[in-house]
Amino acid sequence: MSYINLHAIAKRLQLALCQRGCKVKINHVQFFSDTTGRPITMYVAVRTEKLKNGRINNTEIVSSSKMVDVVKVLASLLDSLQEEDGGE
Repeated sequence: MSYINLHAIAKRLQLALCQRGCKVKINHVQFFSDTTGRPITMYVAVRTEKLKNGRINNTEIVSSSKMVDVVKVLASLLDSLQEEDGGE
């Protein structure tokens, strides 16, 4: 059985997006779930844009308890940026 490091893949996608001018932050938040009786980790991807007036606008693009969902959204965002750039 092979092991896929989703955090490393997300970091590579984050770097590729940054090289194309799209800054994305990936945060994680933990909380205790009363229903399952264990801690739950939520992953949040936030797109950061600098506005003309100098302020910074943070837009949440995905929030999920599964890292694979964050990786899929980052990959689709990278694909859409590559299509805009001319299909590199």
